[in-house]
Amino acid sequence: MTLKKAISSIVLTLLAMIIFVMNSTSTAKAAETMKVYNQNGKLVGYTHKPQAIKKFYHTVNNSRLKHKVYLLHPIPQNAQLKYHYRLLTSKDRKIDLWLYNNQPYLKVRNYPVSIFPVPQASWKLSPKDYQKLQHPQKLLS
Repeated sequence: MTLKKAISSIVLTLLAMIIFVMNSTSTAKAAETMKVYNQNGKLVGYTHKPQAIKKFYHTVNNSRLKHKVYLLHPIPQNAQLKYHYRLLTSKDRKIDLWLYNNQPYLKVRNYPVSIFPVPQASWKLSPKDYQKLQHPQKLLS
């Protein structure tokens, strides 16, 4: 690889990272409401507090950065839904996240995994992040 190609590659990578960070931050800022539903679809909590939404978003985003993300990857068949998190933005965009009771996976829809939101993705959560997401009342406060 020539020096010119190497520099071009580094510049493009840095540019992509800057765009990604800007997109992630703007999504966190754009979310105005977070709702949490249990496995039966019953609303168990919600918040409009920007700090709580930002804390939740950063927990999820940091978890995503630590693990391999699978686009359109199925969750194990024996997975039992525990919570459905929904972020609502000022532009009526819905970002859905599903947490499972017996599997440390997070499934997402319309979540900005890359520069643009993807229809569906999933990843395995670290034990620490899985534990945090198991307690929505702490995240909502």
